[in-house]
Amino acid sequence: VACALLGLLAPGIVADHHGDGCVHTFAAVNGVPGFAGVTFSLVVGAAIAAGISWRAPYLGLTVLFALALVLVGRRVRLPGGAPTRASAISLVRRSGTRRPFVDVVHAVLSEFPLGVWAVVVLKEVGGASGGAAAALGAVWGLSIMASRLALPRITALAGPWTATLGYAAVALGSGLVWLGPGLTVRVLGIVVAGLGTGPLYPLAVERLYAQVDADTVSLGAVTALASGVAITTGPLLVGILADVVGLRHAVLVVTALGVAGVLRSRPLTDPRGQRPGTGASSTG
Repeated sequence: VACALLGLLAPGIVADHHGDGCVHTFAAVNGVPGFAGVTFSLVVGAAIAAGISWRAPYLGLTVLFALALVLVGRRVRLPGGAPTRASAISLVRRSGTRRPFVDVVHAVLSEFPLGVWAVVVLKEVGGASGGAAAALGAVWGLSIMASRLALPRITALAGPWTATLGYAAVALGSGLVWLGPGLTVRVLGIVVAGLGTGPLYPLAVERLYAQVDADTVSLGAVTALASGVAITTGPLLVGILADVVGLRHAVLVVTALGVAGVLRSRPLTDPRGQRPGTGASSTG
């Protein structure tokens, strides 16, 4: 419940404070959980490898991050504005909301399944030990954090093709995880997929806030609903398929999502109305 409330408020707080063009700030804010994920993976992996219980370091890190959240967030002003008096479901039903809502679902679907299953994949498919798999799984969060912190530079270089290139990297990286062979190639695949998926969620949320006419709290509810749908169904689908065809082949779900994202996000025109790659530069 606490995580859901934070997920509901965070996009609204960022949009309320930074207004238009908040995608880079939102990406940086989303990079912080990546740091937490990396820290947890490394500490828990080291504890398992050392043959000691992971519970004490896990609890200690949880308390430290909770204290840091309270100290940093105690002076943050919550989003204001007049409420739309519309529920998240009713907003999603609007014709202008459906496409950006699906974009958020697609972005999160491309991110969470491989992230949730990364440690298990590295252990059962890549052949890593339990401690090594837990530690190496940190590359997923580290890759996402790196690409989100670098999003201003990425968008400056790739322009309207940023999401398309991100989905292409998701497809390539998850394909490497499936193809292998061995542990090294699969770790590389996780890194590539993580770098690709990092920009997708901030970009999708920014488009939602830019295109849908509603207050920031209501839009935060729509964002949380989209994320919840994807976070619930994505890893579950991989798990169900793993029981049917094996975990290695189940990873191809992420590859399919990446290919679909490439097709869905390819820009027809750049912001100046020209075909990307023709005439004026499309990196604006």
